[in-house]
Amino acid sequence: MRKVFTLMETNDIENGSNFVNAKITGIEGEAKWSFNQVASLLFSDAYDYIRVHKNQLNKSYVDSAPRNTVSALLINPFNQNWDSSLAYYLASEATQLVGCNPRDLIRSCDARVAKRFKADNVRGVISILVENIFNTKYQELAVYNTLGRRACINVKLDF
Repeated sequence: MRKVFTLMETNDIENGSNFVNAKITGIEGEAKWSFNQVASLLFSDAYDYIRVHKNQLNKSYVDSAPRNTVSALLINPFNQNWDSSLAYYLASEATQLVGCNPRDLIRSCDARVAKRFKADNVRGVISILVENIFNTKYQELAVYNTLGRRACINVKLDF
């Protein structure tokens, strides 16, 4: 098992467009577990806190980034030609600085299955990806950008 923890802190930041002194502090960590010589689980978590020195902008800047973000990735290669992965993402509430639109908690889960192949001088991978498999509607950047379940097929060729 591999564990990494980082304490981060930025000193006062001056933004040239709005002259706000902000201090961002946080901690982030990641861990990796390997199972049965092939499958592995990667987990990461980050906690950030923003403070500003100009009170009139305090609320919008303090809430402008998710306080907590979490991700987990389970990778399982079946053999040298087939593999799969399952990913989970969480980002806490935030309020955008432009337009001050609040964004709710985001939870999403993605699944992928891939097959490697070789034909003559061409090698490649074909994969099927389903994003947001539980179809939890969420907004990334704007109210009009509401995301639901999506699926796609990807083909990568090396020749």
